[in-house]
Amino acid sequence: MIYIVDEDRRQLRAEKSELEFRGFEVEFLGDADIAFSTLISVKPKDVDLILIDVMLAANEDSMISRYSRSSSDNFMKTGLLLLKDLIQQNKKVFPSKAVLFTNTTSDSLLSEVRNVCTEYKIELISKREYRSTFEFGDKIESFIKNMKE
Repeated sequence: MIYIVDEDRRQLRAEKSELEFRGFEVEFLGDADIAFSTLISVKPKDVDLILIDVMLAANEDSMISRYSRSSSDNFMKTGLLLLKDLIQQNKKVFPSKAVLFTNTTSDSLLSEVRNVCTEYKIELISKREYRSTFEFGDKIESFIKNMKE
């Protein structure tokens, strides 16, 4: 299973289809709170890869959300907070099966994301770096293959 943690389901429909065409099961998790509750107990054998968007929505009800507007820098860093929470809670899956995914053009945010990737030895995909869904699928298959080696 490939989990895509991103609220932009429509924008990633083609990528999801490409991965399914290649034989993967793909599930969208539309916000950080849903992702946390789903992924906190997922087992390594049930996960091929987890793509986590950096600028990620959280539950709109701030009374029940783990991720507030203030703690996530106006939701610009929610994916980073989610990743860190999951690393603490599910060490068998995280960070080894995670990849960060972003569309940011902010140099300061991109620098912070790259530092997190370096710290946890995980990959970063820019949503702008691939030219086709086929190229995206190749990149994801490559990540999965490298994780198994």
